[in-house]
Amino acid sequence: MIESGSTPPKHTEESAPPRVPAGATILGVDVGGTKTRIDLVGRNGHHSRLIPSQAWRKEADTVRSADMISLADQIRGFLSDCDGRPDTDQGTTALCLGLHGADSPRQLSLADRTLGANLPGWRLRVVNDAELLGPAAGIDRALNLVVGTGTVAVGRSAGDSLLRADGYGYGWLLSDFGSAPALVREAVREIIRYSTVHGEQAAMEDPFTQDLLTRLEAHDLYQLTVAFGSLAGEKAWGDMAPLFFSSLKSGSAIADRTLDQAVERLGQSISSIVSRGAQGDQVVAAGGVITHQPVMAERLSNLLDECSPRPLHLCLLKNPPALGALRMARDLLFDGA
Repeated sequence: MIESGSTPPKHTEESAPPRVPAGATILGVDVGGTKTRIDLVGRNGHHSRLIPSQAWRKEADTVRSADMISLADQIRGFLSDCDGRPDTDQGTTALCLGLHGADSPRQLSLADRTLGANLPGWRLRVVNDAELLGPAAGIDRALNLVVGTGTVAVGRSAGDSLLRADGYGYGWLLSDFGSAPALVREAVREIIRYSTVHGEQAAMEDPFTQDLLTRLEAHDLYQLTVAFGSLAGEKAWGDMAPLFFSSLKSGSAIADRTLDQAVERLGQSISSIVSRGAQGDQVVAAGGVITHQPVMAERLSNLLDECSPRPLHLCLLKNPPALGALRMARDLLFDGA
């Protein structure tokens, strides 16, 4: 078991949205797997809107031109509602979009082209949503880690090349270790392994198995695995993550081992991008799982002491990632991009 308690993670400081020059407008958009947040700073101050991603997006794990057109409509409507006009002067509106599901240069390019065609004259930048974390924390060079509905670690090299590990779009069924659905997925696999090693009765007596049997209205391991498989889906499995952590508190050896394995995989992802040249010594983490489960954050914080050639410090992000998008949008106004 990974030891806990020796290196507690830090929390980043909360901060206000950036100011912009008179007459300019910046928009920051954080597209997550389930929610989309649009922030605007302009002549009428700071405004924010939260909408379900499914309201405009048919496929959350990839990039489609039709979805990007729908998102452009959402953004224009929000701008009109906040500033009382459908658009601003060319060159004075900047938008940064952090996009969940944009996991390759081809996907990022498609999103950029489609939005650019539908928001003509705007200064625009599209990044993977994980790249918003460092700017949201006010850190120029950070190692960014998302552990929530999905999992990804990203950083930038000294030459500004994007470096990433995990989160290549392989998804909740095969990858995304440490995410809500993957924790439950791997814990069920651990039930099977535990039954093989220690016997079916020992596996049945574990608190996680007991809780899952109750949740799935199953009476034995066979019924449990059949019922679990029949529910296969990112949301259905992810919704069982609170049960996973409650059984961990109840002393589940199965949940404990599963969490250690997940944390080790997260550490490997960070180590991978560092070894390939990612800059920074702050690991800025966000996502519902790691920010709401101190036991995971503490275990990862301890592991970071060992998995990198240089000291790394875990910071849990307090600011909304959309703030990072706003800051990146503001920078577009000054670098002429």
